[in-house]
Amino acid sequence: MTLEEVRKAVHTAPFQPFTMYLADGTSLMVPHPDFIALPREGRTVALYAENEHAHSILDLLLVTRLEAKEPAET
Repeated sequence: MTLEEVRKAVHTAPFQPFTMYLADGTSLMVPHPDFIALPREGRTVALYAENEHAHSILDLLLVTRLEAKEPAET
C-alpha cells in the first residue's frame, strides 16, 4: 500500500469510514479522518483508537488492502 492510496481514502469527499487490513490478518477501522495522521512522505502512518488512549504506528508495506464501509441507505 502506498501513502498516496491511503491519502486518497482519507480525503474522499464525503469521507467514508474504511478498514485497513494488515498482512498478519489484523484489521483496523478508520472511522473519521481525525483518527489517522499522515506524514508528508514516507511509509508509516499513525492510527488512533476510537474511545481509547492508544495508537498504532503502521508500516504501509504491511497494509494489504483498504475497504470502505458502504454508505447507509436513506
